[in-house]
Parts: sequence; C-alpha cells; structure tokens
Amino acid sequence: MFTNRALDGMSDYVKSVVGPVVFVANGTEHQVENLILETVAAGVVRVRFLIYPRKRCQVSEIRIYDIDGELWMYKEENISIDSADGKFYYMLKIDVEGKVFD
Repeated sequence: MFTNRALDGMSDYVKSVVGPVVFVANGTEHQVENLILETVAAGVVRVRFLIYPRKRCQVSEIRIYDIDGELWMYKEENISIDSADGKFYYMLKIDVEGKVFD
C-alpha cells in the first residue's frame, strides 16, 4: 500500500508533466487558457478549465498533452453547446493509477 507521502509525490509528478489541454469542438482543437491543476486527495489531481468555444458546437474530446507536446491522456465526450455564449467549467479527476472519473 502506498503511503500518503508516496501518493502526494505521484500527484506532484502528474501536475508537473501536464502541458497544454485542448477540447475538440466540431473536429477542431481549441487550447484552454485557464487551466487549474490541484491535488484534492492523496494521489488524486483535479483538472479544471473553462470551455468557451464562442459558437454553437459539439465537444467530442478532451486532450491533455505533456510538457513535450505529446498526447498524454484523452477522454471522449458528447457535450452540446447550444448557444454562442455557451461556456462552462469542465472538471475531471486523475488518480495515480491512471483511472479517470467524473
């Protein structure tokens, strides 16, 4: 069993390796500008950002790249934005075992 110290170290690693985060809307990548990474429990990192495409669209995927620009993680979505002013905060949690859950 990992100690809290080990889990905290793994959380710190996750936060240090995350680079650009993008959402895919209507087949086009849009980089997020207000990324927040925070440890919310031992070994769990929360990733939060604003999705604001400035037009009606369908968000199909969230992509997290590492600091070297390589795809590090992705999550398929099916989110409809029905207004040009539609925006919302998106959040996911990553645990140190690599599981992603809402």
